[in-house]
Amino acid sequence: MHVGHCQVPDHEPQDTSIFDGVGETLATIDIYFRVASVEPDPSHPTRPKINIVGEVDGKFNMVGFVKLTDDDQIWWHYVGIRPPPQQRRAF
Repeated sequence: MHVGHCQVPDHEPQDTSIFDGVGETLATIDIYFRVASVEPDPSHPTRPKINIVGEVDGKFNMVGFVKLTDDDQIWWHYVGIRPPPQQRRAF
């Protein structure tokens, strides 16, 4: 998946070290998204990868996907991209 000028690998290892020693926090954010496309998933023929685009709290654009992992867990992956001021919308 391409995000702006960056390539976001589907299976990039996630570095969670920034969370070491941090307690659990609860926050609520509004996310509005739509399905942009679907892609076949050979590992799960009846469950395609779903590509999404949307907005986070009316401040950031987002792109990402939802798919099943090899061990049948649901994996949500998305990134927020702050749009230039002329493209920001207020809700």
